Amino acid sequence: MASLLGKKVLEIHGQGPPPTKYFFQLTVTKTEVIWRSWKISLRIEFKGAAPGENKMTHDDYLPDARLQQQVGVVFGHQILQYTQALCQGNFDYLECLPNDLLLQILHGNEGRSTDGTDHKEVPQEWDIPALQLSRVLGTDCEGSL
Repeated sequence: MASLLGKKVLEIHGQGPPPTKYFFQLTVTKTEVIWRSWKISLRIEFKGAAPGENKMTHDDYLPDARLQQQVGVVFGHQILQYTQALCQGNFDYLECLPNDLLLQILHGNEGRSTDGTDHKEVPQEWDIPALQLSRVLGTDCEGSL
């Protein structure tokens, strides 16, 4: 399963909440966490300024309350929890599957429960036509399933 993981497990970026004028990037790889920040300014003294970068191992990130607070403020509590889970080795392999394989799995499991019995009726919130699902995932599944 580990071969499904790419070099980057998570990469997210965005501007910090007001009044900050910083742009942030968080990258989680299989072994480390990389936190980058750039000052956004029209002032000439900040022109060409290099981003700040903080690299640390997963084991160093978990007890670092200061960096985790920054991640929570900039990207939200759910991303903070997700990064903590990744650093504890809880990888989301389903998210790493290629879209065509994921579509085949979803199509093949249609109407089956976890206990292995077939159900003809699928809950309405699960009733997503394959073509609509392919648009959401950005793949073309027409005629391939």
